[in-house]
Amino acid sequence: MEAAIAAVHASSEVSDRAGPVRIAVLYLWLERLVPTAPVRLARVVAVARAYGAERGAALLDELGRRHRWGDDPLVRRRERVVRAHLSEMVGDTGAAEVLYREAAALGANRVEGRYLLERADRLR
Repeated sequence: MEAAIAAVHASSEVSDRAGPVRIAVLYLWLERLVPTAPVRLARVVAVARAYGAERGAALLDELGRRHRWGDDPLVRRRERVVRAHLSEMVGDTGAAEVLYREAAALGANRVEGRYLLERADRLR
């Protein structure tokens, strides 16, 4: 399934409407096979690219209620990053900046934290 997702990403289909929709569908199937937080969060991004950030945010909220992102600091950090990305997609740079800073504060990986703070700074 991951190879199929990579193949669509590598093809020219990504530039047209069919590619992102196909990727979102493949992530749904991957989630059924590998029901983990990273796969679910990747599916949210795929849905946002295929159908819009609002739909991605709704899915993120639904999955968060169902799977309780807050139980694991790494998952909570990734959720904040995805939510920041969705905020950027709709032009809400203020929210995105705050979310990137929250994500940076949640992790032990200093390199990733620095990257997230740089992203937040660029939105200022």
